[in-house]
Amino acid sequence: MQRSVFPDDDGLRELLASAAGLAVLLWLTDFALEAAVPLIALFGTVALHDRLDARYDLPAGTKWIAYGASVVVVGSYFAVRGAAVAGVALAGGGAWFVLDGTATVREGAGREPHEYAAGLDDAGRGEAMLRIQVLGSVHEELRASDEPRTPDEVADALGLAEERAGSALNYLETRGRVERVDGDRYRAIEPRWGTLQPVASVARWLPRRLLRPFRLLLG
Repeated sequence: MQRSVFPDDDGLRELLASAAGLAVLLWLTDFALEAAVPLIALFGTVALHDRLDARYDLPAGTKWIAYGASVVVVGSYFAVRGAAVAGVALAGGGAWFVLDGTATVREGAGREPHEYAAGLDDAGRGEAMLRIQVLGSVHEELRASDEPRTPDEVADALGLAEERAGSALNYLETRGRVERVDGDRYRAIEPRWGTLQPVASVARWLPRRLLRPFRLLLG
C-alpha cells in the first residue's frame, strides 16, 4: 500500500500548510523578508506550542510563555533595527507574559480548580455555556429574593438539581458574588458602586492582575 506524501499528524500538516501559505504570500507581494521576521516569530512560536500541546497536553500557562517569548524576540528585533523605545516596551510586555505564564503553571501545579469550573476544557461548549447560564440564573434568583435562600430553595425555584445549585452557590461565594448566612443560606452581595461597579471592578482588578505573576513567584 502506497503511503501518502503528507504527514499523518494533522497538527504538522496544518503547520506545513500555513508555512507554505506564508511563503506564497511573501513571493506574490512586495512584502520584505525583514519586515516578515516579527510575523514569522510570532506565528512560528504559537504554532509550535499548539502542536506540542496537542501531543503532550501541556500545562495551562505554557501558551503565554511561548507567546511572551516570541514578543520578547520581536521587541528585541525592533530595538536592534532602530526603534529602541517601541522595541524595549514590546520586549517588556513580552517578559510580563512569560512571567504570568510561569506563575500560571506554578499555581496550577499546586492548586486544583473549583469543582464547578473543573473539567470545562473536556466538557464541551454546550456544558460550559450551561454552567455559565446557571451561575447567572442563580445569582439573579438571589438578587430578586428578599430573604437568603438555601441551595434546595434555589434549586426548586430554577428547576435545577440541588447538587448543581449548591456547587454554583459555593463557586459564586468563592468569587465574592454571594455570601453565606445562617449556616446554609445564601444572599447576593450588592454592588457597592451601583452602575459604576464595572468601572470600579476594573480599577481594582487591573493592578492586582499586573502584579499577580510577581506575587505568585516571589511570595
